[in-house]
Amino acid sequence: MTDGTSIFDSIERDHRAMRLEFEAIEAASKAAVRRRERHYARLRAELKRHSEAEDEVLYPFLQRRRETAELMRGPSTKATA
Repeated sequence: MTDGTSIFDSIERDHRAMRLEFEAIEAASKAAVRRRERHYARLRAELKRHSEAEDEVLYPFLQRRRETAELMRGPSTKATA
């Protein structure tokens, strides 16, 4: 990452931020519709940005590493006898 943090630090920070948004949504009363909508909007934007960053940075990195490349390909599609 250009700010000196690793991709893993960034992912952890994102997960904490999203968890806080989920908690805020759960804590908001049913009557607090605008507050819940703001939290949903922030969460939706954060999830989109986070997902795009994982697709662009994390998953290609993991696919290039021998230790994780097989895991990234997923389960084998070969039929078992």
